Amino acid sequence: MATFEVLKPFPSEKELEAIRQKHFTATVGSIVADAVEVFKEMSRELETWYDSMPEGLQGSAKGDEVKEAQEALNLPEPDIPEEATDITVVYVPLEWIESRGDKRSNAVKSLQAVVDALNKLEDEKKEEVSGFITDLEDLISEADSIEFPGFR
Repeated sequence: MATFEVLKPFPSEKELEAIRQKHFTATVGSIVADAVEVFKEMSRELETWYDSMPEGLQGSAKGDEVKEAQEALNLPEPDIPEEATDITVVYVPLEWIESRGDKRSNAVKSLQAVVDALNKLEDEKKEEVSGFITDLEDLISEADSIEFPGFR
């Protein structure tokens, strides 16, 4: 039977929370850029899928679904105001990201974390970024409405 020597005690809940906060803290600028890159990457992936379809399949309902999702993923990249770029946000990503829907949900969840953080700003600072908040909310809504074709 194996025995183990405890080298140091497991961190307390408070210490674990501090570690989580440190590990999952990023700036508004990096979170938004990462989310937009996920959308672009999925768009390229669907474009490759569509382009590799036989011509007859491209004109079918399946081809239309793939092309529609690919085009819908060409979402506008919001202009990040200088006042918001370096604001830090704690965002814990989804645990399992396996499908396109999961990738999209994770990106949307990260953008929502940014919106939530910006909404907690003091009134004066919040007013400076209110247009950006609206742009992010529109982006979230658009991304959430995209339907991905299955492999049928």
